[in-house]
Amino acid sequence: MLFDTHAHLNFSAFKNDFDEVIKRCFENDIFVINVGTKYETSKKAVEIAQKYEKGIYASVGLHPVHLEERKMDPAELDFQNQFKTSAEKFDYQKYKDLAKNKKVVAIGETGLDYYWKPKTRKKFEIFKKRQKDALLLQLKLAEEL
Repeated sequence: MLFDTHAHLNFSAFKNDFDEVIKRCFENDIFVINVGTKYETSKKAVEIAQKYEKGIYASVGLHPVHLEERKMDPAELDFQNQFKTSAEKFDYQKYKDLAKNKKVVAIGETGLDYYWKPKTRKKFEIFKKRQKDALLLQLKLAEEL
């Protein structure tokens, strides 16, 4: 058996065929953890996991890129689809309620990501603090649960 610990079948690219992808995973004896990157994708990861008795699990969290609103250009990415980040604040209770689901096995995607940093020093310091604060809250949530 293999275990894919970092999948994103909860992303819109798989909205029409995640069931088929999961079927192929099961045919090849592969279990999956779908990783949330913001509340919307975390919730979707849980919803997908709940459809299956076993083999599909969820991780809920807020990736630091989603702490600021920004439209990502395909020229800046490793793939061709544009996407927009969401400027979400980490809502501890909302994520906690979601993470209490029995199919949630981890907190994340989280961390520090300074790749898309602001140009000015002052904005960069605010940017770093926002990421650190969100990371610490998610670590606290992981420890609590």
